[in-house]
Amino acid sequence: MMKGQLVIMKCREENLMAEISFYLKDEDFEKPPEDIYYLLAANGLFKITKTFAFTASTVSFTPRKGKELKSLKVHEEELKLHLPKKIPSSMFLDSLGFFREIYRLHQSEAEVLLYWSDKEKEYVLIVPEQMAGSMALSAEVGANPKGLDRVGTMHSHGDLWAFHSEIDDRDEEHDDGLHITFGDVMDFPSISCSVVVDGRRFMVQPKNIFELEPFKLPLVPKAWVKKVKPIRG
Repeated sequence: MMKGQLVIMKCREENLMAEISFYLKDEDFEKPPEDIYYLLAANGLFKITKTFAFTASTVSFTPRKGKELKSLKVHEEELKLHLPKKIPSSMFLDSLGFFREIYRLHQSEAEVLLYWSDKEKEYVLIVPEQMAGSMALSAEVGANPKGLDRVGTMHSHGDLWAFHSEIDDRDEEHDDGLHITFGDVMDFPSISCSVVVDGRRFMVQPKNIFELEPFKLPLVPKAWVKKVKPIRG
């Protein structure tokens, strides 16, 4: 038994044995090797989920006020993103171009699925069969193609700004992974990035997701620069 481990629960379903480990966040706790386990802390029970793209802690329940387990350490919900690499700018532009064309043709949303090929060490975009409208989207996801792991989804909001709507919350509640929304697709695009785990949405900065190349700006006239004097402390 590892340090801090409480018990291993086993359940049998269709002749398959599944093990779920529970650990105590005490003085002896060390991070275990399991991809999924539960951690009992002073302030509640947390589910820890580890994938190749992220590690997340989500709360399963919290004790009533004043009933904390004083012998244990406090834990918090958190997300640690560790994508194999950032999504290249070319893929960002391919997605934006697709969203613009669908909006031009149908004035509707659209979705692409984002996968990772461990063999090629590259991301792969796949456009699923879908029914889309101005405020609705239904896509056929299905099983992962051979050799690919699904990272998440990217979808558009047409000429609306990028945000995660109530519909998005319902659609993504049981779809753990990276979820990216593109808005203002016919203008200067807005973008909102998040990771959903166990129905909990963690917001992520786009700069931590995409490898966007800087805009190529023209040279600034030196006469303009000389007009600005810094304020000295």
